[in-house]
Amino acid sequence: MDSERVAKVNKAAERFWLLATLAAAAAAVYAIIQDGWEEGKSMLIICGLAALWYGFRRSFRKRMERNA
Repeated sequence: MDSERVAKVNKAAERFWLLATLAAAAAAVYAIIQDGWEEGKSMLIICGLAALWYGFRRSFRKRMERNA
């Protein structure tokens, strides 16, 4: 793949994980409101994992842009 295509794929992956993080955060807040803290706090793990992947993809994209 050419570098322009790789940049687009990395940008799309970054956006996907940002949306996944926001969706997971919304689901966690909803679960905490509906079921209470004790039942809903486990949903925060999914939110944290999605945020971790977003950060990884963002740093990967930035590193690829710097090296290009």
